[in-house]
Amino acid sequence: MQKRSLRLLATSVAVLAMAGAGCRARADVVVNVEPDGSGSVTVTATLDADAVEQIGDLDSALRVEDLEATGWSVDGPTKRGDDTVLAVTKEFAEASRLGPIMTEVGGAAGPFRDWKLTSSSSFTVSSYELAGKVNLTGSLDQFSDSEVAAALDGFATGRTPDEIAAALKDHPDALQLGVAVDLPGELENATGLDPTDPDPNVAAKHYRLGDGIAVDTVIDVRSSASDRTSVLWILVGGGLIVAAVALAVAGRRQATRGRRPRRTPAS
Repeated sequence: MQKRSLRLLATSVAVLAMAGAGCRARADVVVNVEPDGSGSVTVTATLDADAVEQIGDLDSALRVEDLEATGWSVDGPTKRGDDTVLAVTKEFAEASRLGPIMTEVGGAAGPFRDWKLTSSSSFTVSSYELAGKVNLTGSLDQFSDSEVAAALDGFATGRTPDEIAAALKDHPDALQLGVAVDLPGELENATGLDPTDPDPNVAAKHYRLGDGIAVDTVIDVRSSASDRTSVLWILVGGGLIVAAVALAVAGRRQATRGRRPRRTPAS
């Protein structure tokens, strides 16, 4: 079961490749980070009606019970318009856990290399940085090995590279991988990914799979978020200090005015 979870994306893409020519399928990987440095990784498989008809039972193809046994929560399959969507999510309690989870998603030699999340906080500002690489060979072989093929009863290698290339020739966007990063606050830098509109804290990009074009992209996404509570306390504290000083000055003036000069006895 553990090996099963370590190639989640590989299995997902292999399932998508099973859909065949004329079908459209997409795998999306979304990293969501909370202000305290915790967060989640969600992998979503989206298939059109033709793909679902050819694949059949998506639960069985992905063997979601194995994923649940290794800490992934499963949502779906559900209908979204004409598409069928299945999403799996794994949460992390601290930033250092993101890297190992991304390895679970793609495998040690998969498309996600050296992913690392760091965060730092001052009294009023918290900063976040997510760095790593997206490495695609251009071939779906990157997402298939003997373990994945065995898990899918041989379907992962059931189609030759030539067959897949022929299917994608007329439908180059049929198989896609989406990558998105959602950081707290507002983005200050988004190398390798594109800022999205209207979300000021999200950077994303989509890649074609199996098109023969290699991708080696460095990802560096940074954001910062102001701690409004700390700023408020600074303003309140400053206001209290000013008020206290004003009261003290007013009190001294009143005390001075209230004093009567002493009379000198007549000689």
